[in-house]
Amino acid sequence: MNPIESQKTYQEYVDKKSPNSPIIKNCFNAFWVGGLICTIGQIILNICKERGLDTQISGTIVSIILIGISAFLTGLNLFNKIGKFAGARFFSSYYRVF
Repeated sequence: MNPIESQKTYQEYVDKKSPNSPIIKNCFNAFWVGGLICTIGQIILNICKERGLDTQISGTIVSIILIGISAFLTGLNLFNKIGKFAGARFFSSYYRVF
């Protein structure tokens, strides 16, 4: 088989097996889910500053809380569902066998 023919055959196979990604929908969902996460972080930051903490300590607290929330959601098996809804691709999805 000619290498060019095998490349074409392979590309046709990949195109047939690869699902089409709804790019516009994924971008929209990623935008508002990311914005919601940032809003939650900003609310936590404002609460910390209201209580008299400086910016550096407040930022550290926000990071710790957001990581804790992510770990909690991962434990409930919700983090991947939220990520998939927002259009994210996870490394573990590349190792699945179909």
